[in-house]
Amino acid sequence: MPAPRPGYVWAPGYWMWDDHYRKHAWKRGHWETARPGYVYEQPRWVRASNGWVMQPERWNRGPDYDRYYGPDRGHRGRHDHDDDYRGGPPRGITARRAMQRRASARRQAPERGWPRPMP
Repeated sequence: MPAPRPGYVWAPGYWMWDDHYRKHAWKRGHWETARPGYVYEQPRWVRASNGWVMQPERWNRGPDYDRYYGPDRGHRGRHDHDDDYRGGPPRGITARRAMQRRASARRQAPERGWPRPMP
């Protein structure tokens, strides 16, 4: 392994299956740019129901993730797409009525010309 470098993480080499040559091939190690708040997990072989499967390398949240990105940075909030309305349907409209309105609007929308019917 080469000498450590600041701001980088060493990704060690591993054996990968090569479908073209139908044999295992050695993949050399390399340096990965460090990601603050994350921990590098190297590729590894895991036993599955159909034999052995290669799990690719990945970055997992580390113990100091909150220090860099703040607490509770989940996917809910501003970019939540559970419904078509921002912040939920307007007051007094049930979810069922909102779906009926959307379906009605789609039926009444002018045809865009694609796909065109065959003559």
